[in-house]
Amino acid sequence: MKKIAVLMTMVLLLCALPLTAYAEADELYMETAAPYAASTPPASPNWTYAGTIVSALDIYGTTAVCSSSVTADTVVTCIEIERTLQVEGFFWTWSTYKDTVWKSYIYDNSALVSNDKPDLTSGTYRLKTVVTLRTASGKSETITAYSPTVTI
Repeated sequence: MKKIAVLMTMVLLLCALPLTAYAEADELYMETAAPYAASTPPASPNWTYAGTIVSALDIYGTTAVCSSSVTADTVVTCIEIERTLQVEGFFWTWSTYKDTVWKSYIYDNSALVSNDKPDLTSGTYRLKTVVTLRTASGKSETITAYSPTVTI
């Protein structure tokens, strides 16, 4: 009886696995489908201060060049940019690659920042950019953008 229960549980899990994988793959496609998909803000009231946000990843040999560009409304006085180089793992999960989280604070309404990471291993990478825009009156908004994926 115990063997039958275990076997039925395994069959149910195997039947559900393709559905889960499909949902995850579809979600990733939406995040990274078009190059610079996050370059222009969507028609959303949540983007009050953002002009454009670009998260770009270029890989030359085994060196990643991680760049982020932000333009914002003139009321923005501080831009906080956190860049994270991510590597794709098992079942389309993403994790931070070795020591690749960079933070920058720019006291202006536009910014362009870039970092390099040498000695990458083979895999699929993307750059996650989290931008927080702050105004002098204390208001802020946070936006996350992803670069297109790059495989080496």
